[in-house]
Amino acid sequence: TSAAIERATGEAPRLMRPPYGKDVARVGRLAGELGLDPTVLWSAQGWDWDTTPASEIEALVLRDCAPGGIVLLHDGVPPHGGTSREPMLEALARILARVRGDGYDVVTVSQLLAAAA
Repeated sequence: TSAAIERATGEAPRLMRPPYGKDVARVGRLAGELGLDPTVLWSAQGWDWDTTPASEIEALVLRDCAPGGIVLLHDGVPPHGGTSREPMLEALARILARVRGDGYDVVTVSQLLAAAA
């Protein structure tokens, strides 16, 4: 997967999010051996991988947004089919408008970690 990401983007991935946020210590150790460090979790999520309506995705994310927070949303449909990402995209537009209106800077996880260093 890392090689495919590097071919597609021109940059090797550096961070790792354990699938489902599970088995963090083991995944972190294995990821570190592959040069993926740090292992990153999240502080707000929209549960958008299911059939969650846009209004609920928005409410869940905004409820848990805080300075320095990391939001987990999904940008693709599962490989074996699944729900449309349209509700997530609709919610994301409103989330971004709201947090920017509240004075937040929206950055990547790498930018967030660099600012904290």
